[in-house]
Amino acid sequence: MRWLWAHGADWRPYDDATSAQLEQAFSDPDVRHTRVHVSPLAAYDVDLQQMLQIHPTTRASRPIRRESREPFEEWDVLTDSGWQPFDPAAASLLTAASRYRRGAIQLRVPPAVYEVDLRRLSQTNVRTRRERPVRRRLFHERFAPAAADLPRLTAWEVVPAGGWEAGAIDPIVCSALGEEGEEVVRLPCDSEATRCVFNRSTVERALEAAGRCPRCGAPYGTQGAQPAGSMRAWAEGEGCEGHEGCGAIVVAYDFPAGVQRAGQPEPGRAYAAARRRCFLPDDATGRRAVRLLREAFVRGVLFRVGKSLTTGEESAVVWNLHQKTSRKGGPTRHGWPDETYLMRLESECAAVNVMLDD
Repeated sequence: MRWLWAHGADWRPYDDATSAQLEQAFSDPDVRHTRVHVSPLAAYDVDLQQMLQIHPTTRASRPIRRESREPFEEWDVLTDSGWQPFDPAAASLLTAASRYRRGAIQLRVPPAVYEVDLRRLSQTNVRTRRERPVRRRLFHERFAPAAADLPRLTAWEVVPAGGWEAGAIDPIVCSALGEEGEEVVRLPCDSEATRCVFNRSTVERALEAAGRCPRCGAPYGTQGAQPAGSMRAWAEGEGCEGHEGCGAIVVAYDFPAGVQRAGQPEPGRAYAAARRRCFLPDDATGRRAVRLLREAFVRGVLFRVGKSLTTGEESAVVWNLHQKTSRKGGPTRHGWPDETYLMRLESECAAVNVMLDD
């Protein structure tokens, strides 16, 4: 990370100590101004919201900027031609300002100067006062069904020949362990009280059907029957009812038309394309909820193909876990506020073996 000041058409870096001082001041959302000493005889005031270096006597100013190699989020502004991305330098600055909980920051796109309100997620032209919405992209996931890598997902142990008692049987199908040379595996849930050692084919069938150990019921994170599609999330300034003071997390899903595969209700039957959108408050409740939804999506259990209760269509992309399709209206309209939504979502996710580590 380093800070620079404008010298004509060039940018000149501050020394390391001054850059560190500016970064420390910038990281405190309550600090808007600081003073830097660039030499024993030269001191300047710095406005960390307007991103200006100001001479204390003449009040002449120069733009400053922050450069960082840290990963940054992508940001967009709604222009007359649609959503357009900020350039990487601006996106990096917005990401840092948001992380440090600064309320606003100014960006220079000559000849214009814009102030970005990081709470309302809006951009205002300082001269014309025209305001435009801003959004912060959070993630973009894609789900493509694939053969499950069961050895990796379960961390099972292959038992070498002779590693089980003579005459031992598979407790589910009641055939001899290792019969006809079949591989024998021990699941991590195996214990002295409940032996979870099986022929490999037994485990494969059980995990593909239910995602659980067939003996003790321990869950394993296998892939679900969700159709192929994508999930995008971003933050917007317009919030959800009952969660004033914060914006909203918008989640958009896109499923192209396809044909049902094995594991879905009617393999070989076509289903139509579908798009869905849901809304969460951009606070602790919403951020935890979107983490759960993201994990459920990549596990393939957030949506499924089945009969739509809304349209009656037999082969359609439908919700597998409840989501909020409105910013307002309360639970009866699939909207906010809803004080128990996160608790219910966590319960639904746990039922399909989706849980967060923390």
